Amino acid sequence: MASPQQQIRFEYWANSQSLEAIVATSHDLPEALSLVAHIVSISRFWAARVEGTAERLAPWPTLTASELEAELRQLRDRWLSLSNGTAMDAQVRYESSDGENRSSLFSEVLQEVFLHGAHHRGQIALVLRMKGFEPPRSTDFIPALRTKAL
Repeated sequence: MASPQQQIRFEYWANSQSLEAIVATSHDLPEALSLVAHIVSISRFWAARVEGTAERLAPWPTLTASELEAELRQLRDRWLSLSNGTAMDAQVRYESSDGENRSSLFSEVLQEVFLHGAHHRGQIALVLRMKGFEPPRSTDFIPALRTKAL
């Protein structure tokens, strides 16, 4: 199994690949950018929960490609810092979106963030194809390892 740090670097790489494919079209693709912004927002939301802060974020913000590039880098560094200072079996206590007090393991939170991103990267690839553009060649883990991106 990949280390949490390697998975975090992969998440950054895969999201960046999706964003680069959107930018490479040189067309206005708000649906695709919205999906990247949503990935960013939810990742920030979960990071704030791990940190024990109350960061209120719009789940579907409108951000430019350059803003998203910066956000992705900041999130990578934020999650790397959190993974270095948080045990995988640490309890993360938070208030759920339905107002309930909840608790999840840090490892479960990471899994949630990674799977959420993968889900929406698939949607981004579909949007690009439906608009007649090429999605990233790959946003899969093994190809990322082969490129030495991780």
